[in-house]
Amino acid sequence: MYAAEVAVDTALGLCILALFLSLLEKAITMQVLVHSAMGPQGMFFLLGGITLVGAVFVWFYIKETKGLSDKEKKQLYTPKDLLEADEAEERKVQYK
Repeated sequence: MYAAEVAVDTALGLCILALFLSLLEKAITMQVLVHSAMGPQGMFFLLGGITLVGAVFVWFYIKETKGLSDKEKKQLYTPKDLLEADEAEERKVQYK
């Protein structure tokens, strides 16, 4: 599970929330889509198309984390100003 390797704390909670919301959406809309004019085949292609768009997004925008430490993983997506503030705070703690 990619989210568990990269995200910690609040971010992991948000990833799991997004997962369950997407499952809820599929459970609610499944029966309506199957019995609509597009039928089961249309539903299959619609959901397959959404999955394809998601896969393309992941391919281009999610960074590889294999072999990185937890700190390096956090640095991939954390804004630079927050990283600098964290490093300054760590230096203060080391000097005390």
